[in-house]
Amino acid sequence: MPRPVEITRWVPDDNAGIRLIVREHMIPRIRESIHLSHIALFVNAFQRQTQQQEAEALFYWVRGHMLYTPDPPDEELIKWPSVIMDEIRRLGRALGDCDDYVMLLATLTHARGIPTRLVVIARKFLDDGAGQCQLDHIYLSLNLDGAWMPVDPTGEVAFGWEYEHVYRREEFDV
Repeated sequence: MPRPVEITRWVPDDNAGIRLIVREHMIPRIRESIHLSHIALFVNAFQRQTQQQEAEALFYWVRGHMLYTPDPPDEELIKWPSVIMDEIRRLGRALGDCDDYVMLLATLTHARGIPTRLVVIARKFLDDGAGQCQLDHIYLSLNLDGAWMPVDPTGEVAFGWEYEHVYRREEFDV
């Protein structure tokens, strides 16, 4: 397994660049991370009676242990979940943007056996030059007891809250 390090990469400022990051960097790191022994041990402490209770407990834990920090212009910093967990262990909190929050929560929920999707959206209408809206945010959708529920650990929205005005939406199964 590759060494879990931060990946710093310039991303083309278009939807294809965002799809590339999700497919080639985020999903493989999540899938690799769920097999790490310290992740498995950690998520076992979140065992609850229902998957929704587990997901909510993990959601609030991630939200309480991360501080939103945007990436530098023209760069996409992707922290592997193990790097984020180590930062939290050492410092009590980790820094990251929406993709870092999502990477960590997706790893933890997926490790608990909850089917997980990454949802990339365009929240405002900005033509990307090809007549399509520019994707600008990522959150999760979790399959809890047979129903997909939106989960955005980044902001101050409630568990299960979903964006009403979305101009474009793409989903990626983990």
